[in-house]
Amino acid sequence: MERKSSINLPHWKDLEWRLDAIVQSRAQLVMAKPEPVVTVIFTLGQEDNGIGNDKKLLFQTDPQTLTKMADSLESALKLSKGAYARKLQRHL
Repeated sequence: MERKSSINLPHWKDLEWRLDAIVQSRAQLVMAKPEPVVTVIFTLGQEDNGIGNDKKLLFQTDPQTLTKMADSLESALKLSKGAYARKLQRHL
């Protein structure tokens, strides 16, 4: 039997991403080595009393940090599939 949760959590709606390179800024007089920048926009949807509420989250980071974040999320996903997490989910 499936229980309906009274908690209204945001749900995944959309993802946009873009890879840019910062070549030079006005503050630098000498051209520096180009720096790659990843821009990610998450769109989360949440319904409050039947009314849709979308929230956009934007972040920019370098590829190395993005790789570390992805590794951390992968390990969290593995933990969420473990025995302890399943035991907790049964009691919620």
